[in-house]
Amino acid sequence: MFEEKKKNGLHHNFFLVESEKFSYEKNKNEIIDLDEVFSGVCVNIHDDYLHYLSDTLLWIPIYKRATFGESHGLNLYSDTIITKDGALIAKEIFKNWASLFSCGTEKIVLTGNYCFDQEDSKQGHSQKITVNRDKFVGQLKTLVFYCNEVILSENRKYIWHFGI
Repeated sequence: MFEEKKKNGLHHNFFLVESEKFSYEKNKNEIIDLDEVFSGVCVNIHDDYLHYLSDTLLWIPIYKRATFGESHGLNLYSDTIITKDGALIAKEIFKNWASLFSCGTEKIVLTGNYCFDQEDSKQGHSQKITVNRDKFVGQLKTLVFYCNEVILSENRKYIWHFGI
C-alpha cells in the first residue's frame, strides 16, 4: 500500500508510473486511488538531501499539476511530473551526483541551511547533515534507472515526485 511506502517527516517520494494507469493530463481533478497508481517501489529521499542538490534540480524540465503547466525544478512542497524531456536532464544530474557521493566516506557530513539558535536569535550556525553514502548513492542510482525507463518508454511512463 502507498501509506506503507511513504515515510513520515520531511521526505520526498518518487514513483515510476505507467501512463495507462494514470494520465496526469487527463485526470487533473480526479480523486486518486494511490494504491492503483503506485504499484512499484518508492524512492524516498530526505528533504535536507534534496536541498543540498537543489540548484541542479532547477535545471530539470517538469510539469506542475498544481498550475497545469510546464516549468523547471522540482516542486518541493507539492507534486511534480517528470516526463521524457525532464528525464533526459534528471538522469545526468542524478548519475553525476551518485558518482560524486560514491567518492566520499561511508558517513558524509554536508553543510546544510543556516539556522538561528533558539536561546539567542542573534547567534546561528550551519546545519550539519550526516548522509549514509551507500544508501543515498543507491537512491540516486534508482532515480537514474527510473529516468532510463521513462526515456525508453516513449511517454508510456513518467516519474511522479511528491514533495513534503
